[in-house]
Amino acid sequence: MLTRTMVAISIMVLLGSACKSGEQIVRTDTRSAPPEARALWVARMAYKTPEDVRAIMQNAAEFNFNIVLFQIRGNATAFYSSDLEPWAWELTGDDPSTLGTDPGWDPLQIACDEAHARGLELHAWVNVFPAWRETVAPPDSVDQLWNTNREWFMQNAAGDVMWPQDWWTYWYAFLDPGVPEVKQHLHDVFLEIVEDYPVDGLHYDYVRYPSEVGDWAYNPTSVERFAEHYKDYDDASPQKYPVQWSEWKRSQITDIVESVYLDAKKSRPDIFVSAAVIHDWPRGHNDYSQDAQRWLARGLLDGTTPMLYSYKPDKFAFVAREHLQHAYGRSVWPGLNPSRTTDEELLELIQVSRELGAGGVALFSYRGLFPDHEPGDKARLLRKGPFSESVAVRTQAQ
Repeated sequence: MLTRTMVAISIMVLLGSACKSGEQIVRTDTRSAPPEARALWVARMAYKTPEDVRAIMQNAAEFNFNIVLFQIRGNATAFYSSDLEPWAWELTGDDPSTLGTDPGWDPLQIACDEAHARGLELHAWVNVFPAWRETVAPPDSVDQLWNTNREWFMQNAAGDVMWPQDWWTYWYAFLDPGVPEVKQHLHDVFLEIVEDYPVDGLHYDYVRYPSEVGDWAYNPTSVERFAEHYKDYDDASPQKYPVQWSEWKRSQITDIVESVYLDAKKSRPDIFVSAAVIHDWPRGHNDYSQDAQRWLARGLLDGTTPMLYSYKPDKFAFVAREHLQHAYGRSVWPGLNPSRTTDEELLELIQVSRELGAGGVALFSYRGLFPDHEPGDKARLLRKGPFSESVAVRTQAQ
């Protein structure tokens, strides 16, 4: 168990850390701390009707959460009314044959209305690069990206297009961030959400390469652009210049994060933009091309939720501290998964987060805490303990 002395030392180390990056750093440390964030991830599988959405918001409010991270984009299909991507089939059927069918209601609008009526913030949770998941293709009649823009998807070095049915993980096929049209499309999709709906935040997931299922970074357009960028090098190829290639991949994702952030702030200065990020920052940076610390340092995000799902309290403190040391005045909410903890561990993880100075926590996910919309044992534990009192809506865009 982490002792108070260890926590005190941890905070001293945190306060004594200094940024060594040569890039412009955005700091807002002088701002008074807002109330604690108690965020709840609600995956798109948790709802299918307006009644489901109302039950979700009611439970979140009754159990003293104050932010709902509500998933509305899974794989280039929409759980909201979009001019750019088709309606998700999960709202109208049991398989992709109903893709694009209007369900007759708007989950995101109802979520915003129901959340705000209960004093909750509603953040639109979007999967960034995943663009198809099923083991069958979308119906030919539907303008889904797999049908209309296959050339945007990731490929391996052999030229095979990423296709989810190849993977035992039943995984997504990803768009390649090195393709300029992908950047523009994602920018437009996310700006559509921010401009058309009264969401309080935009929350990214899968804002990275899918390295756990192989090396899928070789879309020809991206490789050609890399060679052009490094044209002064001799035979600039990913294989010959792996260090430059790694930096190139990170920069392609950063381009998207930056363009969306800047334009979202122009349209909605109050919008809170955050990202769920890999638990181990060096691994996220090196293996997944997710440059989360740089995004915070440059002021391209308002906060992150490191997914610290599998850590016991002692190691959790050290990993969480790494993220907090590199927050640069932005919000960091450690992501916890109550289904992977004992009751005692969950309570201790929340206490450690508070003692380390985290701005709050995010819990994954709604269905685990409220199976069939009924509060489970851990939800009751939270309301009896660390969430016993309500806390006002708290996010403040920096």
